[in-house]
Amino acid sequence: MISRYGNAKDKDKWGDIVATFQKVVELDPDHYGFEKNGRPFSAYHYLGEISEQMGDYQSAANAFKELIRIMPYQPAFYLRLGSLYDQLDNKQEAITAYERAIKINRDLWRAHDALWKLCFEHYYQLYQEDQLEAAAENLRKAVHSYSELRRLAPPANHEHDNDLLAQFRARLGRLYVVLQRENEAIEVLEKSLETTPDNPDTNYWLGIAYQEIGNPEQAERYLRTTIALSPEREEAYNALGYFFAERGTNLDEAVGLIQKALKKSPANGAYLDSLGWVYFKQGKLNDALKQLEKAVIYMPDSVEVQDHLGEVYLRKGLKKEADASEVPSAPAQPNAPQLALGDRKDFFSVNFNTHEQYIVQSTLRAIGEFCYIFVEDSQWLRTVNEEKVRSVRRAFDDAAPADLNRGIYEIETELFGAPPDIDGDKRIYLLLLDIRDGETRGSSFVAGFFSPVNQHRGVLRHPEIGIPVRSNELDMLYLDTDPQNAGSEKAFGVLAHEFAHLIHWRHDADEAIWINEGCAEYAMFVCGYQVRGHVSSFQQNPHISLIDWPQGTRSQLAHYGAAYLWMLYLHEHYGGSQTIAAIVKDRANGISGIDNALHSRGIEATFPVIYADWKVANYLDDTEFADGQYGYQNEQLRLRHRREHRSYPVSVENNVLASYGSDYIPFYPSARNGS
Repeated sequence: MISRYGNAKDKDKWGDIVATFQKVVELDPDHYGFEKNGRPFSAYHYLGEISEQMGDYQSAANAFKELIRIMPYQPAFYLRLGSLYDQLDNKQEAITAYERAIKINRDLWRAHDALWKLCFEHYYQLYQEDQLEAAAENLRKAVHSYSELRRLAPPANHEHDNDLLAQFRARLGRLYVVLQRENEAIEVLEKSLETTPDNPDTNYWLGIAYQEIGNPEQAERYLRTTIALSPEREEAYNALGYFFAERGTNLDEAVGLIQKALKKSPANGAYLDSLGWVYFKQGKLNDALKQLEKAVIYMPDSVEVQDHLGEVYLRKGLKKEADASEVPSAPAQPNAPQLALGDRKDFFSVNFNTHEQYIVQSTLRAIGEFCYIFVEDSQWLRTVNEEKVRSVRRAFDDAAPADLNRGIYEIETELFGAPPDIDGDKRIYLLLLDIRDGETRGSSFVAGFFSPVNQHRGVLRHPEIGIPVRSNELDMLYLDTDPQNAGSEKAFGVLAHEFAHLIHWRHDADEAIWINEGCAEYAMFVCGYQVRGHVSSFQQNPHISLIDWPQGTRSQLAHYGAAYLWMLYLHEHYGGSQTIAAIVKDRANGISGIDNALHSRGIEATFPVIYADWKVANYLDDTEFADGQYGYQNEQLRLRHRREHRSYPVSVENNVLASYGSDYIPFYPSARNGS
């Protein structure tokens, strides 16, 4: 009947057909029967079929619910109902429908195929919302249904099953560890090792789980295996080092392990805490104090860091400091203050030469829909005027080059999510000032910055020199006015960059610097601002490491260029802007966060594979070759060669290449051979 009524040429009759079937079910609410071939027949079936083709998914779902009421043991009807609920974005009802189909026929592989995908999607959403118990249950269902799919479906439907199943089980094991369900974690992770013994995630979380239940031999075994399998995995070095610290063994090795982790993420509070605790166990109290006072600025609310710091103070005989080791907090502001144009306010800022704070006296010059714009009083009518303030507000609130109907705020929050809100006010404070950075004519300067200090309350200690630093307790960004023109497109790009840092901090406060900066550079691109200067710097220095950044405030511009090109490559070849958004929102750091984000988007490629292609793409940049896999649509690259060879044999000594760096060396035919 559907073939007669449901084809394209009869679409204009669908309304009449629906009305006819509705009349049938009004006369006979339990209408059903069987065709000659034994297929169940019901007016509800056809109501559902036609309503779905008409795009009326709710009516279609209602019809199939009635059909199930009449014939409750037909799994195909539950399959259709699950698909319709999925179309309606009612994930929980869709999951329930697929589960009922499987309950009737546990070998229905199409139901398992639909269920694992839906449960995994639901898991990721719940995980992002911190509903970890519900997330774990959905991921458990995804693991089970994917295992059943492997057993039942044709191989083409689970071509990469072992790798994907291992990733699922590693995630589930990690969740169980976080939820303190270590024995369940061990069970699922050891099951995964049966098919993928070389999976670093599985080995890592097995090590953590065994550490939590007090099995040191197995904990050490699996953490060492993780490092051997994945030498770039910084958290494994820290975990093994802290494990030794807690046991009071292998302390010299522990120092080396944690220092390797800190080399990759020098601002990671957990790693600093681990190193400080090892020094404490070694009796090196001054070294311990230095590291723990650094840790507390990045993790001011961590009870563990405070306890470790208090232990050091007590051992050094500093009882007063031990009693006060908890970071003082200012009271939360229940309501945002009511501000008016012309209001004056003092802000804490940073002198980038001395790292000391100083007071900036400023005046509120504009109030936008999403921002307050304060200008340093000494810069008013010297480097900043009304027109520049209007331009900044327009760029942040109203229009960016990529979208003339939305400004930086709306573009980035729609993609990356909302910024933090420490001050109870949806507006972001923008402070236009002459940043103290020791800039001289023609030298580099700090164009703008976001300070994580302002996301804490009270007084903290500077991680390097130990002096107190004070928080403005505001969601705020700083934008330079001299020598930078605060009303220029370049300055607006800086603003887009720094706003991305503010949002990223909310999702993942200790993200690896190369990821954090790469996403901030990508935010400039998304808003339509130029990143060309940083790309040009990378073209001149392509040998630098992608992931190991120099410490200090003035990182080489080439590192920014490399990180941006990495994110742009992911954008162009692996899922667009939503993949970068998933990286921002994932709480794992560095390479692990990238792999998590890719898997959450259904992308099977992993960091090592993509990195290998990225290196080639930076050199070739050819969108015509290999379906464009080795090129960029939005950049044109021409890398500088480190050196070239025209005579042979070649002799090179003391040639050192940074990890995750690349040398591009052309070899030309020898002129001596005339070829």
